Amino acid sequence: MTRWTRGRREQGESWQAIGRELKIAAESLRRWTMPELQRQPTLVPVEVVADADDDAAVAGRQLRLITRSGHRIEGLSLADIVELVRVLG
Repeated sequence: MTRWTRGRREQGESWQAIGRELKIAAESLRRWTMPELQRQPTLVPVEVVADADDDAAVAGRQLRLITRSGHRIEGLSLADIVELVRVLG
């Protein structure tokens, strides 16, 4: 995804337009494509923790994703998280 995004930027596409196309915030895309972040390993451990109220099974629940580097993305559905992980590879 980062190679594709960089290619689009080289063609003159704006961060906002690319973000809309991928349904990802433009600032997140910009940061994810920064060269210094590309040195991080592709696969990292993930820890799934339940909220204190533990009602994650409720349909339509809005989830949040917190990356190992501290980025926080809130208001996601389970389908959104699955798609984000699929797009990011």
